[in-house]
Amino acid sequence: MCSQKLATELRRDIAELQGKSEALKNLKFKRERLQEQLAAESAANTATARAMKLRAERAEKQRLMSIASKTPSVSSEGAAASLSTNSSPSGQNRRPRLKSMLRKRALRRRASIPGVTSKVAETQAERKAEEIDELPNLDVAGVFDDDEACTLPKPIFVVSDCTGESASNTVRAALGQFEQCTNMSLPTNMSIHRFIDTEKQVHQVIYEASQENALVVYTLADPLTQHAMKSAARFHQVQAVDLWGSLLVEMESHLQMVRSGVPLAKRSSANKTLSRDYFRMIEAVEYTRKQDDGAMPQHWGDADILLLGVSRTGKTPLSIYLGQRGFKVANLPLVPINDKLHIPKQLYEIDQMRIVGLLIDPDILRAMRSTRMEAMGVGAERSNTGAYSSRLQCRREVQLAKDLYQTNATWPVLDVTHRAVEESAARILQIMAERGRYIPTSME
Repeated sequence: MCSQKLATELRRDIAELQGKSEALKNLKFKRERLQEQLAAESAANTATARAMKLRAERAEKQRLMSIASKTPSVSSEGAAASLSTNSSPSGQNRRPRLKSMLRKRALRRRASIPGVTSKVAETQAERKAEEIDELPNLDVAGVFDDDEACTLPKPIFVVSDCTGESASNTVRAALGQFEQCTNMSLPTNMSIHRFIDTEKQVHQVIYEASQENALVVYTLADPLTQHAMKSAARFHQVQAVDLWGSLLVEMESHLQMVRSGVPLAKRSSANKTLSRDYFRMIEAVEYTRKQDDGAMPQHWGDADILLLGVSRTGKTPLSIYLGQRGFKVANLPLVPINDKLHIPKQLYEIDQMRIVGLLIDPDILRAMRSTRMEAMGVGAERSNTGAYSSRLQCRREVQLAKDLYQTNATWPVLDVTHRAVEESAARILQIMAERGRYIPTSME
């Protein structure tokens, strides 16, 4: 009964964490879309304001001309000069130029009014700005940096009948092959369309892609939905790339098996049986949660992987990521006291082949710590002078970690500077596989 109750609580905790993660992603996506709409509407308002300015200038000129026409005294010399000016070649050229100017003004006015008045457009822009301000106070410095929040030359639509994570990760990895897109980890015009499993949804997405001249990259399991995607893309002349089609055909031929054609989301909801892998994952997540930040070193012997690193090297998110894949992970922060690292004796009592040391560039570490201090409400005047985020302290801690790693040749060292959690986890699993430690202890 206790184990069932514990499993129920763990499932609820994991579902809550996944729900919060999905909500955060949706908020980021909503924020990006709102920013794009605000930028477009601001451009329209700018053009409208320019047209209004031209109309005001024209009205001012007409007012001045009316005032001049009402002036009672006009000398004969002035009249003759005016007559000679109007009859001169330059005066004759004014009419075509005026006609051209009026034509261009009319075109600008037509392009700047998208079916609504400028006042309505201005009100809509203000409403969008208010919606952005009402969003939760996310860490904008860490999520929407200039290096990350960027724009591709043309938009990309990622379409999936499930969460779309695998397809979006594939697209991001492919973008890394282009020098101009190397730092584009969060393109503002790459949108993910999730749980697309009907023909109506497919046609709607393709129509939007045709309006924005977007490339569609999709992963669809149902053959009927795949056919609808290809037909709609041909009809609307949209470029579409099927990431799964050729792969599934070749796998059917190679395995001599027939695919189910059921999306993963529907299949997982239909399958009510909890496998051993699921309970193993629950156990690993619970262990990882309890062993965070060096807690309970007496249980380190049960760990599949133990991570070492100074503060802010990403030990906790990396541990959770590995834990969700069935690995029991513990982590120990390397905190110097009087310029010395005090390591618990239990670290040297476990299998040394399971220990991995993490390193990071000191300057990047300082920037991350400063951002962390500001997020916690500590002002710049304190964070710059405080030991935690000072340049000297960061360099000293990194050097102490290097010295510790050098005294233990069996510990592999991984530099996590500018690395995503997924990449760091993949490299750690590769190291464990090469050492024959890739099977979790719960599976042995």
